[in-house]
Amino acid sequence: MKAMMTIADFFTLTNFLDPRSPLYLQVSAERTDCQPVTHLRFRQDQTGIVFQAGQQKPLRLEQVQTRLSQVGQQCPLYWQATAKTAPEPILGFHQDEQNRLVLR
Repeated sequence: MKAMMTIADFFTLTNFLDPRSPLYLQVSAERTDCQPVTHLRFRQDQTGIVFQAGQQKPLRLEQVQTRLSQVGQQCPLYWQATAKTAPEPILGFHQDEQNRLVLR
């Protein structure tokens, strides 16, 4: 089983990145298949935070960091492309050539 990212991991790994970087989700195996992160919410069972894709303007790193700072540091992170798909653990991210932070 792969280790999922926690809020503490997210803060440690993004500490020195541009706070204005927009967040995206890689929604398939194709690195260029990305959708903007537009919402954060608790999982239904309250055991983690879900980064949700949407059609609006993407959240910036600083906005996400501010919202996550109010939650326990060991809380696991998940992503969800649509309301019809189950949340999946976030395993990592990369920064693309457009300075977008792409979670997977």
